Amino acid sequence: MDLINENILINIQSVADFIEKVNSFDYPEYKIFRGECQNFDDKLKPKIGRPPNHKGKTSMIAFKREIKLLNWFKLEAIKFLESKERSDIEYLIIGQHHGLATRLLDFTLNPLVGLYFAVEDEDKNHDGFVYVVDDMLSNLSTDKILKSALRDIFKKLEQEYLFFVPPHSISRISHQSGVLGLPKNPSIALNNIEAVFKIPGKFKKKIKGMLYKLDIHKSSLFQDLDSLCESLNYRKNDYHI
Repeated sequence: MDLINENILINIQSVADFIEKVNSFDYPEYKIFRGECQNFDDKLKPKIGRPPNHKGKTSMIAFKREIKLLNWFKLEAIKFLESKERSDIEYLIIGQHHGLATRLLDFTLNPLVGLYFAVEDEDKNHDGFVYVVDDMLSNLSTDKILKSALRDIFKKLEQEYLFFVPPHSISRISHQSGVLGLPKNPSIALNNIEAVFKIPGKFKKKIKGMLYKLDIHKSSLFQDLDSLCESLNYRKNDYHI
């Protein structure tokens, strides 16, 4: 397992502690945040770039399989969607938020949302982490490139990662203050990390309960009936505090 650079690691034990540390950053522009519930071997990689999706395949073979998966999704998903023309990126966004393996990597402009995803599982045996990416404002884009075919996007993509605020046609994106990363090579982890917040597993339950009081919970972030029922069951148990 890759070790996290201790020089950028910040330990926190509460929501108040987290907010204080975030506010101590000296930054004039936006930062973006990603929460992960443990120190994964494939941290900061999109699902399509993790084994077994990408293992042992050349970039070209992996990309061809990715295009095939996207085309299958576009063909099959249409019966569940309103009839309208969509770009490849819009289909990837929809698929991403329903569990499809894509090259998109979820981030948020809201640090508390990142914190929620780091503690959501309440697993005291695994520490949670919130990764902070610096100086991404200049890359946030809703440029015409996002309306192009996926193959064409990568012919024009100059940087290793394109970060963009996606169309808010999916309600959970706006409620999560979502930002998406689109990599040139999804098998290579993002390494432009300014800081990493570490949440010891024993504090996850307490922090998740406090976030509920701040209206950061499954229902508010996902905006569907399944998430509403899960949040109501959580409320019934007094937020686990």
